[in-house]
Amino acid sequence: MDLLVETRDALFRFDTPPSREKLNKWKEELIASKLRPGTVQQYRNRVLSFLSYHIDRLGKEYGNRSYRRSSILFDPLKQGEVKLMVEKAKHRHHKAVIGFLAQTGQRVAVLGGITWGMIDWTGWKPYGIASVLEKSYRFVIGKDTMSLLDQWPETEKRKADGGFVFGLSERQIHRIVAEAADDANVQKDSRESMPDKTILYRVHPDAFPTYWNGRVRDGGMVELQRKHMMGRDVSYDPRERDLFSVDRLVAAYSKAEPKLSLFELVE
Repeated sequence: MDLLVETRDALFRFDTPPSREKLNKWKEELIASKLRPGTVQQYRNRVLSFLSYHIDRLGKEYGNRSYRRSSILFDPLKQGEVKLMVEKAKHRHHKAVIGFLAQTGQRVAVLGGITWGMIDWTGWKPYGIASVLEKSYRFVIGKDTMSLLDQWPETEKRKADGGFVFGLSERQIHRIVAEAADDANVQKDSRESMPDKTILYRVHPDAFPTYWNGRVRDGGMVELQRKHMMGRDVSYDPRERDLFSVDRLVAAYSKAEPKLSLFELVE
């Protein structure tokens, strides 16, 4: 079962904005289809993450802190911090996970569900072009990330089979990011900006869309293209449709990419 296709199908069955009740009903449908309960829960969690970002927050709150706490309460990640996280990541595939998040601006649900069958890695070298939800939106995978992926011994087999690029659960992705941030000493202490709080803020995968959006904006990418590549609903003049062609997306991305480099710092 393709998680992202299932996400799309579930979304289009909602005749009103998604809700937790509807997601739970979808979960019951998956259980009835004889999937393992653990697999069903994992699918539900990833869909919840996807919809919370792209459609609605679904009322998910953490005390006084919103789901998008990383972009509201704290300064965005800096390029030097991301570079250090990549350097300090313990394994090659951990480096690629952080690189993918930083160079694409995608959410955990997309990283966990994307397959090589969704990616054109030959026609636009050194970039990869990912088509998500049956090409409802596309995004560019940076050359540094593609280079890290190509260092995996298993990548060639996965490409040939159209298998998962990462195949990780949401929990595994969160742990990889948190461990790299710990080792790079780039965790954010909320006491600096909120003296009445005593909790330590952990760098979260949700910080990367904010980082990506700001870096490519500073690199000259227009808002419509940024929203399209992040999978957000875009309203535009039909005469601007060519902005979303692969040629135009790659051109805009390649111009902004130095701002996203994993190995070199650019102001």
